[in-house]
Amino acid sequence: MHMETYGSIKPIMTKENTAVKVVNATYSYGDGPSQISAFRGINLSVPVGGIYGLLGPSGCGKTTLLKCMVGRMRLRTGRVYIFGHRPGTPKSMVPGPTIGYMPQELALYHDFTIEETLTYFARVYRMKSCVISQRIDFLLRFLDLPDKTKFIGNLSGGQKRRVSLAATMVHSPPLLILDEPTVGVDPVLRQAIWGHLVELTQTQNLTIIITTHYIEEARSANVCALMRFGRILIEASPAELLQRYNFSTLEDVFLKLCELDADNKLNHEILQRTEANNGITHSDVCTFIRYQENGKNEIAIDAGIVGQRDEILSEKLASKEIEERKNMENRMLNNNFQSYFEKSSPFINSVAKCSALVRKNITRLRRNLPVLLFQFLLPSIEVILFCICIGSDPFDIPVAIHNRELIETRSALYSEKYIQAIDNHVVTKHYFGTAHAAMQSVQQGDTWAAMLIGENFTEALQARFLLGNQVEKLTLENCKVHVYLDMTNQLIGHKLRRTFMEAFQNFAKAQLELMGLDPSHAELPVQFEIPIYGDREPTFTEFMAPGIILSISFLAAVALTALAFVMERKDGLLERSLVSGVTSYQFLMSHVLTQMLVLSVQIILLLIFTFLVFEIPCRGGFFWVILLTYLQGVCGMGYGLLISAICVEENAAIMLALGSFYPNLLISGTVWPIEAMPTVMRYISYIFPQTIPIESLRYILSRGWGPDHPEVALGFAVTIGWTLFFLIAAVIVFRYKN
Repeated sequence: MHMETYGSIKPIMTKENTAVKVVNATYSYGDGPSQISAFRGINLSVPVGGIYGLLGPSGCGKTTLLKCMVGRMRLRTGRVYIFGHRPGTPKSMVPGPTIGYMPQELALYHDFTIEETLTYFARVYRMKSCVISQRIDFLLRFLDLPDKTKFIGNLSGGQKRRVSLAATMVHSPPLLILDEPTVGVDPVLRQAIWGHLVELTQTQNLTIIITTHYIEEARSANVCALMRFGRILIEASPAELLQRYNFSTLEDVFLKLCELDADNKLNHEILQRTEANNGITHSDVCTFIRYQENGKNEIAIDAGIVGQRDEILSEKLASKEIEERKNMENRMLNNNFQSYFEKSSPFINSVAKCSALVRKNITRLRRNLPVLLFQFLLPSIEVILFCICIGSDPFDIPVAIHNRELIETRSALYSEKYIQAIDNHVVTKHYFGTAHAAMQSVQQGDTWAAMLIGENFTEALQARFLLGNQVEKLTLENCKVHVYLDMTNQLIGHKLRRTFMEAFQNFAKAQLELMGLDPSHAELPVQFEIPIYGDREPTFTEFMAPGIILSISFLAAVALTALAFVMERKDGLLERSLVSGVTSYQFLMSHVLTQMLVLSVQIILLLIFTFLVFEIPCRGGFFWVILLTYLQGVCGMGYGLLISAICVEENAAIMLALGSFYPNLLISGTVWPIEAMPTVMRYISYIFPQTIPIESLRYILSRGWGPDHPEVALGFAVTIGWTLFFLIAAVIVFRYKN
């Protein structure tokens, strides 16, 4: 079954009516020996007001050639002209409103409605507000789209394709570039799409370039270029191709051309036809490149001027460029699409595009309300868990006690009074009848320590109190309490040791006072006075709090932005926005502004729970705490954007974000003092973006210092420095890779 031909538009073949011209274009991937050629020696000419079909199998270089046309890639050699201007120049408006680009992917936001989708692209193109609604209503009727309030994700595959086409046409550009718009759709929808395209060329004088590997559907095109292995085999109208080779289908024509190409006969046939014409034809700018069987010599035969060198063709083309450019500029100025756009300064245009991008980002966040709420609450949940679970002293620690004196005398003596002095909140006491049973409970993991007290403990301790230096060695041995600790958990071991020592000191003071002796004899000769900074009994929570606050704000910001570009790049949305005229700087800036709004809410909740709910002490200016925390969040956001710019797949972005966060957490002094690190590691840790800021925040909270102290000011400087580095690097990488 052949594709039906829609309309009968005669191709306009004169040079003055050329919309797109490609001259001696070459592009290759990679450099050096590993270089892979995408296409070589491409020459083509697209007439104004018609459909140009670029046909060929997948992988022959069609998409790469289109990206060079829209200014997303730069040719290695050759030139591209869009309405007489090179892409990327200000007058060309490419990337920008001169073209409407529809990529292979749907490239639509599934959580947007049809109206929101078209409005977003219209705002990116800087269309006037009064025109946007009119264009949307027209496209809804023209493309037979459903109600504009329907979400993209709820549409059928065919409806999504038509919405994607509508987004391409919303600003009524003079040139549409459609990259395989019919791939994966049923034949009925393919015919409908082609019918719309033919109607556009008839009613609106649009120029359309369409690629497809469904050869036969291009019968409705005005001109077809058959492409194979990065080369244009022929460029002619479908009717001319069918007549020339006497076939009934374009697929048969393409197969015949491939056979001639494989047998080195195609160039010879083209040369003969050109000699017969004896002049310049529509194929003037088509250069057919062949390789000899030995793969060493390359033949380039001009299809339009026999016996003349390429320089002559270049001169002829160059002589037409000035006149053609003027004609094209006049057409562009007279085209209705020019009146659709707001006219303002470049700065205002940039701000407006950023505003459109920010609106898009906020709409996407708002549509994912559960995810947004989780993002808002995640830092607060983390700090709540930290304050509840981390930093407090261990308690209810099971301890095995064997008091032989109590068993022998059956009375409460000094040993029992000492045991009673041990804090019952910290220690859960389990009594055993034998020393062996107490030791065995520790070995079996039932208790964390075994306390053994001898039978003459009270008598020996009294003698030691009264006799002083005259006490015998055996008496000193009998008044000892033997404790066997399980030190596999250092925190619990140290807590038990401290608890037993403090209990004995308090017990000894009380007994000396009852005996009429000076209680100070039970004190250590080292006297700890009131601390200069901090409390006499500090908690580990206060030490970790600065690191946890900054680490949470940093990590939350990384999580927000690490996938910012990855998902849009993967779905083709980033490519579509960039072709629409959005710059990499504007795209990056829009994500920065959006994520700063989310970051503000996160940090407000984080600080409320930290300092108001759990009452972590703050002895310095609270403004500096807020500022440093926010700057660290922005720093994390910059790092996340850099990850997003580097990574192509979301898995890689997630792995890089998590994989780099934990080393930073461990080496930055959050969970353990950097003074405990080896000297080399200590200096390495200072390079990380959080080490010095954490120390600065610790000085603010515990010492009450401000930025007038160099140690605090350095934390702000390091944070700002790393933020600028991440953002600049993200811009450079983003522009280089996109």
